[in-house]
Amino acid sequence: MIRRDPSARAHDDAAWALYEWRTAWDAVNESPNADEYIAGVEVLLGYLEKRSTFTDLLAAFTGPNALLLALTNILCADASSQLEPHLLMAAACNLRLRALVKERCSSR
Repeated sequence: MIRRDPSARAHDDAAWALYEWRTAWDAVNESPNADEYIAGVEVLLGYLEKRSTFTDLLAAFTGPNALLLALTNILCADASSQLEPHLLMAAACNLRLRALVKERCSSR
């Protein structure tokens, strides 16, 4: 059996999440329902504001708590068009990560 370095797994998870978040953001912006997605993203950003690290965001994305999951599903169900929860959550994580990077860069 080959043992895998745990840090390699963390790297793979991070790379996967960054790819998912970026492609979701692009899909949301290209969607005919972009306005509805953006409105949903803004709501989720209020919840994600408590997440102050990439690790926190990754945890919220890969294992959201019941409240975050319910909120995401309600936002998608209440939209006039059928929105995809995965895209909504990933796009929100993308924007939150951008805000975290901007905060860190401006504090230097």
